Amino acid sequence: MKTPATASRFEHALGRARRLVIKIGSNQLTDPETGRARDSVFEAIAEDIAALRETGKAVVLVSSGAVALGRLRLGLPLSRTLSLPEKQAAAAVGQILLTEAWSRAFARSGVLTAQTLLSPGDTETGQRRDNARNTLACLLDMGVLPIVNENDTVATEELRYGDNDRLAARIAPLLPACGLVLLSDVDGLYSADPVLDPDAQPIDQIEDVFALDPALAGGPRAGSPGTGGMASKIAAARLAAAHACWTVIARASDRPLRAGSAARLTFIGARQNEIAS
Repeated sequence: MKTPATASRFEHALGRARRLVIKIGSNQLTDPETGRARDSVFEAIAEDIAALRETGKAVVLVSSGAVALGRLRLGLPLSRTLSLPEKQAAAAVGQILLTEAWSRAFARSGVLTAQTLLSPGDTETGQRRDNARNTLACLLDMGVLPIVNENDTVATEELRYGDNDRLAARIAPLLPACGLVLLSDVDGLYSADPVLDPDAQPIDQIEDVFALDPALAGGPRAGSPGTGGMASKIAAARLAAAHACWTVIARASDRPLRAGSAARLTFIGARQNEIAS
């Protein structure tokens, strides 16, 4: 359970925010053992985001899961690492399945969704950055929820964001957003991996993410369909903080975005005060 101080800070920051970026990973959306979509998770997240939108907030959702869903449909074994062409093929098939799953989930609340696939140049350079910003702004103005993913059908190891935590952090200043919520399979940041270290202590709030040692948490766990890990979330929080955007790391299954939630989480302050944006 989050501490009263952390709860108060998050609720205050969330209440003031006008634009938010919310990211959810493959580990939450798909079953690591079977590769199947967890429909109940799609529906719960969609319900909570729809409730936020009803309060007047603009939300962009960054969603992983295309490769995981695609490899299942293609019959590619979960027991081995995919080659780059296989991963690109799985992304091409899985992106359709992912978009359909979100469309069904949000239809329950009457929310229209749109697919937006981005590559690094789309958020980093001149005209392409402007095009991405204008597209997202237009969709939000029209009341549409953009669902963003990396364009894995053309991504290579040398030309990619690396994980959707960093992609979400790159999108935040495009809107601009003042809040970044990273939904994970861990209920926030710890002094060590709590699965490996029973003495790991929860970290509820971080004032200066730039002073934090990114090595205190590693990458994704072995056998996981995700590509991030806690270190990538720290890196994303640093990118966000540099643009006056706070970050929250929380467990998706705890539904921290639901009104009155008592879920434990880690709140990472922005470089500036948590201003409405």
